[in-house]
Amino acid sequence: MSNDKQENTEVRAAAFALFGDLAAFGSGTSKEQFLDQIHTNFVSFLLHLNDHENQVRQVQNCLICLVTAALLMLRLLLSLLVFNACHMKGRDSKR
Repeated sequence: MSNDKQENTEVRAAAFALFGDLAAFGSGTSKEQFLDQIHTNFVSFLLHLNDHENQVRQVQNCLICLVTAALLMLRLLLSLLVFNACHMKGRDSKR
């Protein structure tokens, strides 16, 4: 493997690891911006699960990043479902 190709592989692998690590800070005031980044990059995460370089698709890099992103999106979805259910119940009781 050429030196440039090895560096590119290492950068891609590090980028996934970093994005997964950043998820710990993807709440509070930065949650909306972090979720925007997840939505923007989700297809890329999925595609890199089949990356030709094993170092990029390793569990601790790409898959952990995907799981972390999915959990954040699931929490958001559950919050919206609960909010909507409470809102609908409040409307029904006023009738």
